[in-house]
Amino acid sequence: MLIFGAIIFIVAAFVVVALPLVDKTAADSDEPVAVDLTLAGLQEEKESAYNALKEAEFDYETGKLSDEDYEIIKKKYSAKAVETLEKLEKYQGASGVESREPSDEGKEITSGKVKFCPGCGNKLETGAKFCPGCGQKL
Repeated sequence: MLIFGAIIFIVAAFVVVALPLVDKTAADSDEPVAVDLTLAGLQEEKESAYNALKEAEFDYETGKLSDEDYEIIKKKYSAKAVETLEKLEKYQGASGVESREPSDEGKEITSGKVKFCPGCGNKLETGAKFCPGCGQKL
């Protein structure tokens, strides 16, 4: 009787594990999924440039980069960020896509009395010197 119970348990466990693998209802939905790859690519490119700038600033502040190297890297990635932001603005204007992120002016963005981080869009505390979300110096 114990062996029979063990076999029933194993079969039940197998069914529970295998059922999602063979259930086609969730995977074969007829509804198309709208993905804006151009917008996603531009946003990823912008984040990449921002991250490179943050990393370079951190390396410079910790003494890992010389003044000359820091200026070269800063110019390169600042230009890349500006170019990407211009592409984003042009694309969003042409396609009618609204950005969910605040504008990236390099300054705190205010909406009434509420301030937001220019890098990640997180809400900032009054008098904050760094963003609590991404750590960007304000």
